[in-house]
Amino acid sequence: MAALCATDPLFAFFAALPDPDVDIEACIEEAERAFDELGAVGVGMFTSYGQAHTTFPGDASFESLWAFLNERGTLPFIAQAPASHGARQARHHPECGILTPLWWPFAEEDPAEFMALARSFYFDTALSGDPLVMQTLASFLGEEAHAQRVLYATDFPFVPHPAVQLQDAGLNAYLETTGSDDVSEAICHGNAEALFPQLGSTA
Repeated sequence: MAALCATDPLFAFFAALPDPDVDIEACIEEAERAFDELGAVGVGMFTSYGQAHTTFPGDASFESLWAFLNERGTLPFIAQAPASHGARQARHHPECGILTPLWWPFAEEDPAEFMALARSFYFDTALSGDPLVMQTLASFLGEEAHAQRVLYATDFPFVPHPAVQLQDAGLNAYLETTGSDDVSEAICHGNAEALFPQLGSTA
C-alpha cells in the first residue's frame, strides 16, 4: 500500500497499528514509522481492544498514543466505538482531529459537552448517503461546518457495488438540494484534499 501511494497521487493510506492494549510503546513506534518512513496520512483505530473488547480508544491507558498523535497533528479514523470514547480524547488533544462514520452510536455522560465536541469531528458518508441523514447532519453541524467536515466514502469493497450505487444516488439527491457546486465539490473531494494535502500531489 505504501508503495502504491508513493507512486500514485490519487491514493493515500491510514496505517494499521499493533494492539495498544498489549504494547502501547510498540504502537507508538509503528505509528512513527508509518508517518516518517511509509508516508501514512493517519491511523486507523479498532472498535475495542482486549480479550473482552472492553478497552475503547479513549481509554486512559492510551493517553501516550493520543499525545503522540496530537503532537503530530494526525487524524485517527475510529469506526463503531461509542462516540464518547473519542470525545474524551478530543477534550485534551485539540490538534488531533477525529474522523468517524456518520452511523456510529452516540453515548456520553455529559450529552451537552459531547455534542459541542462532536462538532469538531470529521464525518464520512459510508452507509449514510440518504438525504435525510445528510440533512440531519447539516442541521447538527450548521450549514457552513457541514460543507467543511463531511467526506465522501463508500466502505467498498466491504460494501458491495450495488449498495455503493444506492448510497451514491441518495448522496447525489441530497447534494442537488443544496444548489451549490461548491458544497458538492467539497464533500466529494475538496475536504479530503484539504485534510490530506498529499492527495493529488506529484511531489
